Amino acid sequence: MKTSRDDLLAIAFRLFLTKGPEHTSMQDLARASGLSKGAFHHYFPRKQDLLDACLERFFHDFLPRTEDLATGGIDDCVHALARRYGEALINLRAHDVPLAAYQAFLWTRLRDDPQPLQAGQAAFLEALAAKLETGLPGESGAVRARRLMALIEGTGTLLCLENTPDPALIARRFDEAARGFLAGLDAAT
Repeated sequence: MKTSRDDLLAIAFRLFLTKGPEHTSMQDLARASGLSKGAFHHYFPRKQDLLDACLERFFHDFLPRTEDLATGGIDDCVHALARRYGEALINLRAHDVPLAAYQAFLWTRLRDDPQPLQAGQAAFLEALAAKLETGLPGESGAVRARRLMALIEGTGTLLCLENTPDPALIARRFDEAARGFLAGLDAAT
């Protein structure tokens, strides 16, 4: 059986969610993947490398790239953010990752080591604020960006609490959140 890097990330992430990164050994990871420790180390030389890759894959990848914010309109940007966050949760469900455990892991990482998660969002929030500043009266782009992220993250949190297995429902909830945010912008103009 061939094990891909993405498969290893999903396996490791499930273990990190259930045991915690500090209580998950490289031997545990190798055993769960069916690889030898040496083969596992080929993909990820250190456990920290694997944890960093999991944070990137399961937390930061849902954010649209900052260069993508420069193109397209505000509607496109808002819908892309909502769609990508929904796709991240759908991907987690496809890998049998319990969404409530995902949320718990996120908050534990924020408590124990917030810098990697904060750093990943800082540049994105700055670019999003600039995008939401463009041609809109009322509150600043920075306030709009934080409000949008709170709405999207809140939608994700509620879906995680529900632990819904339905990809269509996940996508629909994020689409509703995006449309609601945009309706609020339209009402303010």
